[in-house]
Amino acid sequence: MDGLREGETANYQYGQVVLQAYQDGKFIHTLKPERRVYKTAEQQSTTTVALYSTPKEDLYVIFSGLSNDGLKCEIAAHVNPLVFWIWIGAIVMVCGTIVTMLPAREVD
Repeated sequence: MDGLREGETANYQYGQVVLQAYQDGKFIHTLKPERRVYKTAEQQSTTTVALYSTPKEDLYVIFSGLSNDGLKCEIAAHVNPLVFWIWIGAIVMVCGTIVTMLPAREVD
């Protein structure tokens, strides 16, 4: 964790954690997940996920907020393998569907 930023805009208050991601001791990316609390009567909150994606795996990091004592950040990190290839497979399926829907050519 490289730092915690807190601030306020006209519509919401936010907390953002700056994280340095390493793999096998090598720096790979800086991630900045964020939590927002909107200034409505309901005090609705939302999180913005930080994502680092490669063809091999995706790293999702979620900042849930500060702990009850205010001394610790609650962060969840998930590594999902091969998500990139699911999207590639979906594109191949759409292209295949389009090809099968083309009208058949008449052979003389």
